[in-house]
Amino acid sequence: MAAPAAKARQYLVFVLGATRFGLPIEAVAEVVTPRELTALPQTPGFLKGLMRLREQVVPVIDLRSRFGLDESPVGRWIVVKSPSLVAYHVDRVDEVADCPDADLQPAPPAAAAFVPAGFLAGVFSRDQNLVLALKPEMLLTRDEKAKLKTM
Repeated sequence: MAAPAAKARQYLVFVLGATRFGLPIEAVAEVVTPRELTALPQTPGFLKGLMRLREQVVPVIDLRSRFGLDESPVGRWIVVKSPSLVAYHVDRVDEVADCPDADLQPAPPAAAAFVPAGFLAGVFSRDQNLVLALKPEMLLTRDEKAKLKTM
């Protein structure tokens, strides 16, 4: 009798600077190329603006800025269901990677120097590189989510 298949989760792997991150694929609606934004006055620096996506208004968050990195003018936008749509500006999108549940390791304390610990679900290895698995529901605070809903 064959052993039961190990449970695995798929992650959309993207890059910010030299670091690879992953978002659970079930949280991702789509990946889009950057387009014209409507800037908003008096908003946090990581909120790039609003875009129209198929008759919906979607806020665009710069993850580089959110994580304390210099902004990059190029990249892709990952549209995440969170529960309403939010787009995250990233440097590039690499792949969809399978990660068996057993391979997802707790994030080391040193990772908190780059990404707040609450953002991380764990770390897994892919092609001899580490991928920091993010919790999409934690990328914005409760207050930030409430403010975005009113836009």
